[in-house]
Formats: sequence, C-alpha cells, structure tokens
Amino acid sequence: MHEAAKAVRREELLRLLLCGHMLKECAVHMHMSYWTVRNYARDPEFLLALREKSAEIYKRLDAELSSSKEDMQDRLERASEEALEMMIEMARTSTSMVKFKVLQDLLDRDNRTSRTQKLDSTVKHDFISPLFLMHASRVARELDAAETVENEGPKKLTEHNDE
Repeated sequence: MHEAAKAVRREELLRLLLCGHMLKECAVHMHMSYWTVRNYARDPEFLLALREKSAEIYKRLDAELSSSKEDMQDRLERASEEALEMMIEMARTSTSMVKFKVLQDLLDRDNRTSRTQKLDSTVKHDFISPLFLMHASRVARELDAAETVENEGPKKLTEHNDE
C-alpha cells in the first residue's frame, strides 16, 4: 500500500478515535479488519499523535468553556443590575399592589430579610417505650427511698443522742 494512503487511513483513525469510537467501530467505518486498525493504533508514533491531538482539543475546549462561563456571568450580573434598577423605578411609580409585589421581591433578594431563607434545624422524634417507663419508675422509687432515708437519718441521730 502506498504511504499516502496509509497516512490518510491513520488520520481517519485518529479522527474517529478522538470522536469517541472504539477500535471495532473504527474498523467497520473504515471497511478494514479489526487487526489492521489495531496495528495502526499500536504504533508509537500514532499514540503520540493521538495524545497530542487530545491535549490540544482539551486545551481549546477548556479555554472556550472558561471564557463562555465568564461571559455568561458578566451578562447575568449586568442583567441583574438592570432588573434591580427597573424594580426600584416600578416601586416609585406603580400602584399599591404592584408596588407591594416589587418591594416584596426586592426584600427577598436581600439575605437578611428573605422570606425563603434557609433555616438550619433538626427535627427529632422521641418515643417513650414501656421499658423506658419501667426504668424511670424504678429510678423514681430509688430516689424516693434515698430521700426518705436522708430525712429519717437526722431524726434517728438526735433520738440516739438524747438517750
């Protein structure tokens, strides 16, 4: 096979692999045997070219996404500022119900006065079991008995000292 034809096949295989196709899919698409495609893919020069192209694509995509994200964030900030100015103007010039809604919406945007502010709390349900009640009853009886002994103790000591 001519070198130019091999170069074209390698470039086609490189393109298909970068698009996410498996070797078997590439072989079917290129009308070649799987083993031939596998041999092309195992070539160290081909692997180096694949890594380089993949890194290049990653860098371009990363740069595009980061600039797109920054552009979108800038646009949202500008639109938010414009919306706030319009709402303030509506609050000054509108009827009472519209004015109320606009002011309520403005207050909701402030974290200090928001009606939809997230509250951190935990809800705990404790159920009293019969075993817990029996244990509490025994402890209460022991405390009563100890209290009775404490109250009778000084009386017995004073009676004993009088004798």
